[in-house]
Amino acid sequence: MTNTKQTYPEPVAGLMTLGDVRKEPEWCDYLSFGFTEQHVPDLCRMILDRDLFWADSESDEVWSAVHAWRTLAQLKADSAIPCLIELLGRVDEYDDDWTSEELPKVFGLIGPPALEPLRVFLADAGQGEWSRTGAGNALVNIGQRHPELRADCITILSRQLEQFVEQEESFNANLVSALLDLQGVEAAPVIEQAFAANKVDLMMQGDWEDVQIELGLLNERLTSAPDLRGLMAERMGFDPRELINRLKREDTAKSQWEVEQKASKKAKTKAKAKRKQAKASRKKQRNRK
Repeated sequence: MTNTKQTYPEPVAGLMTLGDVRKEPEWCDYLSFGFTEQHVPDLCRMILDRDLFWADSESDEVWSAVHAWRTLAQLKADSAIPCLIELLGRVDEYDDDWTSEELPKVFGLIGPPALEPLRVFLADAGQGEWSRTGAGNALVNIGQRHPELRADCITILSRQLEQFVEQEESFNANLVSALLDLQGVEAAPVIEQAFAANKVDLMMQGDWEDVQIELGLLNERLTSAPDLRGLMAERMGFDPRELINRLKREDTAKSQWEVEQKASKKAKTKAKAKRKQAKASRKKQRNRK
């Protein structure tokens, strides 16, 4: 067992023994372990415990924070929101999929009290891009779980997208994605403006026509789809035209190789058949003598 510098009372300490959550298809019923509101401070300490986060990747303890924030979610512990916001701010530092994927669900379960703290966090340009994206995804979760708050979540996301000129194209694309998840057709005007200004990463959500189709504002494309392969090549430092030509040459060479392979296989099959026929003919001649 990892020696963490912090100690925890039961039943919080018991979370350190539950281990890998990937073995369970659904969240377990943490409240059945006896958790109540009085355990929230210790659960908050656990999710921010760096010793546990950086524990041996094969240990049970490394999963402690995941169990702790799931417990907070089931408790709907609004008093834990500041702690959860702090953890959200570590997403870029930790580069941890579990944190970025599950915290939005936790905020979604806690619900309405998290709305304003998330709005403030989303607007904070001093936070990391993926931390802020996590806040956007949390708003999506809240809007989906609490339909009465859907319009509020769309408004928050739309107002943040209005800052598209000062924001990274990838962040703008994530905001567009969040609005699409909420079917935020109300946000169509600001989304269109961001695309018109070329401030949305096309690699993430497609172009304005793709967005219109997803929002139900357009039945099908009116123009050719953007050349995403060429765009990716440009980002990687290649001349898009040269890369496309190289890929075409490779496709041609592959096709030619496949043709030659088929021809070779056919020739071998035909030669084998001829040898078999000749062998049968020789055998027949010997039998006649």
